[in-house]
Amino acid sequence: MDDKHFKQCPNCERWFSLQDILESPEVQPLGLAFESSDYENNLFHFKHAVKGCDTTFIVPSNKFLPVIDEPIPPAIRAGSDDCEAHCLHIEDWLACHNDCFHAPFRRLLIRMARNRNIPVEAS
Repeated sequence: MDDKHFKQCPNCERWFSLQDILESPEVQPLGLAFESSDYENNLFHFKHAVKGCDTTFIVPSNKFLPVIDEPIPPAIRAGSDDCEAHCLHIEDWLACHNDCFHAPFRRLLIRMARNRNIPVEAS
């Protein structure tokens, strides 16, 4: 798979590059769903926001490893006493301040939103 064929819209079948997913206003980030420490089960949710499509789709978080520009901590703090519980709610867009496995992916979500001028609450 090359960069031009990073993800295909399941409805209109348009191919998106990684850059499209990261920055295009046609691809709107909706949030993250973290289920475990397994990258395959942690999903970024997007909407193909063009007239005639408006389909939602998912991309496993492991597909974004090449653009995570920080170390990924091995510890999973989700559900612990010091967990801020952001990753438990897909509509929560606040950054995680813990040294947690999920935090770098949340920060990537926030960067994607800001690339599109989507308001993200300061954290």
